[in-house]
Amino acid sequence: MKTSFLQIAILNFFWILWPFTFLFKRKQNIWVFGSYKNTYADNSKYLFEFVAKNKPEVRAIWITGDNNLAKSLIQEGYEAHWRYSLKAILLSLKASTFIFNSFISDVIMWTSRGALKINLWHGVPMKKIEHDIDSGTLKPIYQPKGIIENITARLKAPYVYDKTINILATSEEVRTLFSKAFRIRREQTFIAGYPRLAPFWDDSLQMSDSWIGFKDVLIYMPTFRDNSSNFLQQAFPEPQKLNALCQELNTLIAFKLHPNTAQKELEPFMGLSNIQLIENNKDVYPMLKFTSGLITDYSSIYNDYSALHKPILFYAPDLKEYNKNSRGTYFEYNEITFNQSIETYSDFEKALSDLRSYAVDGKRIADRFWTGDTKNGNEEVYSIIKDKLVKRFS
Repeated sequence: MKTSFLQIAILNFFWILWPFTFLFKRKQNIWVFGSYKNTYADNSKYLFEFVAKNKPEVRAIWITGDNNLAKSLIQEGYEAHWRYSLKAILLSLKASTFIFNSFISDVIMWTSRGALKINLWHGVPMKKIEHDIDSGTLKPIYQPKGIIENITARLKAPYVYDKTINILATSEEVRTLFSKAFRIRREQTFIAGYPRLAPFWDDSLQMSDSWIGFKDVLIYMPTFRDNSSNFLQQAFPEPQKLNALCQELNTLIAFKLHPNTAQKELEPFMGLSNIQLIENNKDVYPMLKFTSGLITDYSSIYNDYSALHKPILFYAPDLKEYNKNSRGTYFEYNEITFNQSIETYSDFEKALSDLRSYAVDGKRIADRFWTGDTKNGNEEVYSIIKDKLVKRFS
């Protein structure tokens, strides 16, 4: 309870501090990093570790609202601070660069005025994002109507309306998409490979012992639904039957849900021999190179995974409902899936038995959406940030 009161007090202080943050002189060698909902994952994690280990000229600092995470990172040899500590506030006021993967609030919004803000984002979207969301529960935040809705949206999610960010895209097509969705100029977007793809090419990584011995290891990564909580039951109505088929095929399916999806959705799949449940917030990128294929629906993971040039099975049993009730998509589903998606569990069983006949070759997707260097994203992004800093502070 004391922590929550302290956080409220500091947040109120930030409101007062915000207009005066320009008075603090920013130092080019101080970069602060953060990640969505206080996790330690995604593009910002991988760029943070790359800079901390390989670029001694930069002081890389992780800022998080999870004090235990900060302590854990310190034990690993990194510099990290609890977001509501005086140290974090002072360092963020001095930092030249804020790096995050969702919103500026991943670090500290109220101390970022005048800094270079780099949004590494978290995937090439299939479903509409940000100000392109024109339906569903998020519409009042991104497309408010009337004075009251506009004021409410800006008070509830002020970070959404920060238009001074620079955002990472993977191709010219994605640059166009992002500049529209975030309501920013095209010059505020830049093309590079994703830092989080680094594990794909890391030969020092080893397969999990629990995966050894299976003919195929597939990973199932569905997207978050704005309006539905029982999609897993629709996708896999009989978990025991699915497990029996996996046993017959000597296949393991690892379930990894979106971080916003309730973990309780996985309860019917607990204790099954050929179904592995991965915690929602676990970083699976070091594991993906060891999988035989990906199973997904509308998640942006399809684009990252395509860089591996492995099979991607698009399984969308709620496609009609999703199109009707969700926020909508940027592309026709058949366009992205090359007319190879499946919608029924009976077809899923067939696909599981003959994956390559039903799945899309990841290379076909990669050829469209990747023009950045998928193997050297960290170095590429680092160089771009350094160039932006020179122009900004020269």
